[in-house]
Amino acid sequence: MLDRRILASHAIPANTNETTVALDLVKRLVLKGKLIVADAADCQRERCETIVEKEGDDLVTVKGNQPQLLRDVQQAFVIPEGFSPLSS
Repeated sequence: MLDRRILASHAIPANTNETTVALDLVKRLVLKGKLIVADAADCQRERCETIVEKEGDDLVTVKGNQPQLLRDVQQAFVIPEGFSPLSS
């Protein structure tokens, strides 16, 4: 069964931004065993590291505005030429 819940909601003060508020929220939540799903705007190193440190899992969208990260992710999923899961 899929369990969807809103854990918190915050107004974004004029002197900050969504990224800062999202990081603050992540720091306050119990994340052990939880999957956090976010769009590319939330693909920030400190936020992702905080989720992992709190024993959560993070699924984020990576787009071309972070070209090195995008290349690294693409490279991690390249299947080597000649690879077969059936060969030993």
